[in-house]
Amino acid sequence: VLVDFANGSSSTLIKKINFFKKVDKINYNYNLNNINYNCGSNYLKKTSKKLSNKKYDYILAFDGDADRLTIFKKNYGLIESEKVAYIFASFLNSKRKNYIISTLISNPGLNVLLKEKKIQSLKTKVGDRNVINLQEKKNALLGFETSGHYSFMNFMDGIYAAGIFLLILSKNEKLILRSLQKKLNYKLYKLNLKKTKKLFHLKKLMKKKNNLKILLRKSMWEKIYRLYIFYTKEDKKLFLNTKNYLKFLFK
Repeated sequence: VLVDFANGSSSTLIKKINFFKKVDKINYNYNLNNINYNCGSNYLKKTSKKLSNKKYDYILAFDGDADRLTIFKKNYGLIESEKVAYIFASFLNSKRKNYIISTLISNPGLNVLLKEKKIQSLKTKVGDRNVINLQEKKNALLGFETSGHYSFMNFMDGIYAAGIFLLILSKNEKLILRSLQKKLNYKLYKLNLKKTKKLFHLKKLMKKKNNLKILLRKSMWEKIYRLYIFYTKEDKKLFLNTKNYLKFLFK
């Protein structure tokens, strides 16, 4: 296992947390100017391709403030946040009825997988505070955002999530391997759009009854709208027609 500390806050803990002592480490020599620079969770795909890192079965990466965790698996690639959440849920699930809190932009295929575990999936608007509030209200087992934020006790902490994942790896790696073989079924198409009167036509399209799951939301950080379309293999033709319509509408 290799852990990328993003030259951030988690770097200060490498000698204080036991499970950090048992892994190989990179990008922990922070100098206040190199946080997230060509490293960390946003850079994990490139990090995994470096020749020196190809020997590792797993690479875990934090972001600068360590509230985010992304995971790479050799011969698999970046593990989807929904799959990571499913792994956590499978390991932590108890006999009592429980909930997993996610956001509206999480892959709908996760709901199907959780039903097999008799775990109910609840969704809320994007935003860590929305996830945590609903998690607290429902006393939920887990809350997460697709960006790689996981909440176990009503707070999002990448280091805590890494500790849980490494615990699962040491006790029951087969659970991880079985989970990675599961299919989420839905694929995701994303598109960034500027505010325009044409959004009216898009909203009309979203109201049409079809098998596509379409979500439009305003970005919290940029002056754009983000469009998400989830579709299955069976609905690929319908998706392509919709995609061509969008290209025509917003060309």
